[in-house]
Amino acid sequence: TAEEATGVVRVYFRAVIPGAYQLRVGEGGAGHHVGLRTWVLVRDEVCLNDCSGNGACVRGACNCDGRWIGESCDIDSDAELWHDATGDADTNGDRLGDCYMGAAANGAGGEAFRFAGRVRSGAYVDDLWVRDCLGVWTQVNKTMDGEEVAWPEGRYGADGTVSDSGEFVMVGGRVKSEAKYMNDIWIFNPATRSWRLQSLAPGGEVPVPRYGHRLLFRRGKLLLYGGFTGLAEFTPLSYLNDLWEFDFDTRQWRMLFGGVVSSSALVEPPPAYAPRVVLDAVRDRLVIFGGNPVELVGNGVYFYYFASDVAPARVDKVLPLFDSLWPRGRFGHLGHLDETGSKMMVWGGFLEAFDPLTGASQRVFLDDLWTFDLRANSFSLRAQTDPKPAARFGFVGFVSFGRIVIQGGLADKAEPFATGYADDHWEFYSHYDTTPPLEGDVFFGFPDAAGGGGAQRELSVPAPTAAGGAGAAVLADVGVYWEGFTDLESQVNRFSVRLGTRPGAADVLADTATCGASHTFTAQGIDVSALLGAGGASVQLYASVRAWNGAGLPLNDGALVGSENNGLASYGALSVRYA
Repeated sequence: TAEEATGVVRVYFRAVIPGAYQLRVGEGGAGHHVGLRTWVLVRDEVCLNDCSGNGACVRGACNCDGRWIGESCDIDSDAELWHDATGDADTNGDRLGDCYMGAAANGAGGEAFRFAGRVRSGAYVDDLWVRDCLGVWTQVNKTMDGEEVAWPEGRYGADGTVSDSGEFVMVGGRVKSEAKYMNDIWIFNPATRSWRLQSLAPGGEVPVPRYGHRLLFRRGKLLLYGGFTGLAEFTPLSYLNDLWEFDFDTRQWRMLFGGVVSSSALVEPPPAYAPRVVLDAVRDRLVIFGGNPVELVGNGVYFYYFASDVAPARVDKVLPLFDSLWPRGRFGHLGHLDETGSKMMVWGGFLEAFDPLTGASQRVFLDDLWTFDLRANSFSLRAQTDPKPAARFGFVGFVSFGRIVIQGGLADKAEPFATGYADDHWEFYSHYDTTPPLEGDVFFGFPDAAGGGGAQRELSVPAPTAAGGAGAAVLADVGVYWEGFTDLESQVNRFSVRLGTRPGAADVLADTATCGASHTFTAQGIDVSALLGAGGASVQLYASVRAWNGAGLPLNDGALVGSENNGLASYGALSVRYA
């Protein structure tokens, strides 16, 4: 077949006898013969692995059915994609290391925080790490200008969450003294890289000190649920099912529900140690799953509906039916909302399985993955790709731009438990995104809210003043901003900016990455002397911006799931001249 517009000739043939074939094609223009070009073209119409039975082979390429993708239709796009990012978590040679029951949370801009935990040596560490949206972890310094700053005591079993203003809030935990439990509130400001201890109004109620609880924000107020208190783990009168609300304006706690301290399964919701709790904002309720090592006690899903103008607060539940697909009870698992906010993801955890005939118990480490549909109030078991992390519990986990991130935890059945500490780092994305982000618009200058200048078309630079015209012509600040880049499947999580003398070029400034929360960039000290030369003619600068979506995880073979917007990047133009 011939394509007249491009001059491309496509030839299809079937190789009846295996081997190499030569195809000689004469090239010409206006009827003039200009020579011969020879290709060795070998193409077999047999598709790789016969499309794995999940598609049709068309001229040597697989046309995959439904949810199947990949060169041989062997990848289930509904499966969960694990990526061992342990090496990616290295920071200047310093590993985040093993961690059991640390406090972690992520912010809206893609940054994440991880504090403390108990490590393999038995120490209760007090290090704080901050991860930007590019996946780079940085340990926060405990000193400022050479002086020690306020800092929480090392602990494990605390929980953390991120406020609407982007601050990391941490409550409680178990500190090094074995009998000491905490109920203090610490707040980390990522802008100032500093902690502060939240003060309380005198005379008010406070939650009992605890660890293994859960925190989250609702309408600007901090919620605390469940946990464990007492001198020994896994004993009666130690588990909690109370729900508290902290008002930062009044600096007071208020109990919303519970107060019962018991190990009884008759209390609803049952007292919970290391459960998972998410806020279903559409229905204004908490969704609670797990938190008890006894398998049949901890596998119900409980709902706490907040009081409204027309109805009081209430507790409801959904329990598994005999013929339903349902996860086993557990604690120390992951439970977070997916990127749509309509499903709770549940992975891993630990349970005590009892044999009803012998009464013997067995410790079970879990690595199954479930989603709980908040609309249907039902579970679905999800497929997972290999390799995947070892079964574990007590790890830290958070969700960032559709990726669920887990670190550390206890990952095997070794005795004592300390020998099973994990120091790996895994990420997965809950579905395939095979399309790049949509392009936006790029401008030179500063957005009105930031610098008041708006878009710029021209920029002047002082002419060299040295004798003979020597010296540097330097642009002190070159602002670039952009808008309109979107990705409805997995969100845009980072950008790269480059400056050049033509669209897409980087001969003035190489690619510089920025996180998705930022849509502005300022280049400083750009020397344009060589570009302008002695003649002083104006030169065009181009700012090119590319966007990456949240599905840019490498697969086992190094391919990308989702990708950068790597066509011609969106760009803006700026004329630069001597003043």
